[in-house]
Amino acid sequence: MVKLYDGTNERIAIGKGGGADSPVFTCGSGWPGNAGDDLSATPVAAGPVWLVVRIDMNGSTTEDQRTYMWINPNPAGPEPDTSTAIVKRNSTFPNGFDMIAIEFGGDGANVRLVFDEIHIATSFADLNASTPAGTVARESFNYSFTTLAGLGTASNGFGGPWVVDPSAGGVEGLVAISGSRFSYDDLSYDVAHDTVHLQVVKSNAWSDFQRYKRPLAAAWPNTAGAHYWVSYLLDVKEPLPVGNTYFMVKLYDGTNERIAIGKGGGADSPVFTCGSGWPGASGDDVSATPIEAGPVWLVARIDMNGSTTEDQRTYMWVNPNPAGPEPDTSTAIVKRNSTFPNGFDMIAIEFGGDGADVRLEFDEISISPTFAGLATAVPSEPSSVPAQFALLQNYPNPFNPSTKILYTLQATGQVRLSVYDLLGREVAVLVDAVQHAGEHQVSFQGQGLPSGVYFYRLQSGQGLITKKMVLMK
Repeated sequence: MVKLYDGTNERIAIGKGGGADSPVFTCGSGWPGNAGDDLSATPVAAGPVWLVVRIDMNGSTTEDQRTYMWINPNPAGPEPDTSTAIVKRNSTFPNGFDMIAIEFGGDGANVRLVFDEIHIATSFADLNASTPAGTVARESFNYSFTTLAGLGTASNGFGGPWVVDPSAGGVEGLVAISGSRFSYDDLSYDVAHDTVHLQVVKSNAWSDFQRYKRPLAAAWPNTAGAHYWVSYLLDVKEPLPVGNTYFMVKLYDGTNERIAIGKGGGADSPVFTCGSGWPGASGDDVSATPIEAGPVWLVARIDMNGSTTEDQRTYMWVNPNPAGPEPDTSTAIVKRNSTFPNGFDMIAIEFGGDGADVRLEFDEISISPTFAGLATAVPSEPSSVPAQFALLQNYPNPFNPSTKILYTLQATGQVRLSVYDLLGREVAVLVDAVQHAGEHQVSFQGQGLPSGVYFYRLQSGQGLITKKMVLMK
């Protein structure tokens, strides 16, 4: 549902409310049950719909306001008549409203919804007007973001792409790929990094447990005498993580979680932790180093002993000098025993908890058998030039309704990325601008287009490449 609030007071919920077994559209309470004037007789069916609600204000703080709901009224037609509304009910708006919300949950498994074009207007005509005559609030979700799942290949020490880890309620969150948001200049030292890729992860509530895994090309075994180093760059944005907000890079042996590097859950104090993903507020997992806004370089070392019965020793540092000697274990902010009987073969990113509007940025996750290797595992800034002019296969394919297109440029120049149907008609221009060398990514939205085969073409001074994709509705 999309909801309207007056401060913290929920006033109306538009969509499908909870507590109702019958799949019909509702408008009113967020938990209407199976009967009452909140419920329509219009079933919720697969496919896109346009939900429209009208609220008639009367200026009274003691009498209810009248509310009406329609499904798919003609946006180019006259204002729909209240007699055709699928819901007609009284609602309470003594002070109007000042907040909008999106809510999705319940007992459904693998339910996928797409929200778009949330509009509030003072007239029906303005809901769809290119130049509204009255007051309009509009959210079109026209953001440059993608999802992390499916990105990456079997290269650079990895055995495949990132995937969503559904364990413990893990879901896919919003992840932006950017090369300009990480405050590299604010780092204590110049840590080697490639500015082309950056994952930006957002979280808003307990319901958002963002969990991703990626397999390593081969297991890093528990070999006696081996020292394995793990590091990543982290930029914490305001507000600071408090309470049970958690974020971490993890190592797994199959499905067995072995260590979590970052901030574990269950700890009210915002300090760095290394060990259990849920260490609580005390213990040898918990450091005394506070988490502050800004970028840091987190480094952990795991000392393997070859034993399947005895623990392995683990150490953690924040901002050691990457150009200096290997940091001494006496300076580690966490020193603890961990269990790696078989080593590890999987890496993961996790972010969730009770923090609201906490924004983090992860970058440069590296694993190396030496400390010096952490700083040389990736090219130093400026980023290396891609080896070739390339257009990758869109993902997912087939798709409905959106897909991602990735390409690389060898040199800065004019670029045009466009989409054509089988008859050679241009149906979309995704890029027509000067772009820098490096890797780029755009989304293509297939709403309004029929199912079928389409071609996307990348053209620049470096060449012309065309690939095929399939829209399947």
